[in-house]
Amino acid sequence: MLHRNWRNSTRVTEEHAGYRWDGWPDLSDPLTVQALLLLVREALGCPEAHVYYADLSRLWVVRWGYEGLGVRTVAGATEAEALVAALEAAP
Repeated sequence: MLHRNWRNSTRVTEEHAGYRWDGWPDLSDPLTVQALLLLVREALGCPEAHVYYADLSRLWVVRWGYEGLGVRTVAGATEAEALVAALEAAP
């Protein structure tokens, strides 16, 4: 249910079942990040796409593609940031 003055507000806020929802996903939540990974795999059309932490560069990396056919990577400071970058890189 939207706030009765939702047109006058830039961000809709709702109290429901003990949690607060402001319209934006919580990208620090592990289950939300897993759901984001599933969206990335679907958007890229590559079920083997995966995310990992690169110790040397201290970045999170999303890698997809197939050896011999081209492998692509994008990186971000956080796991969620890397996944969003992969979504932006999707065709």
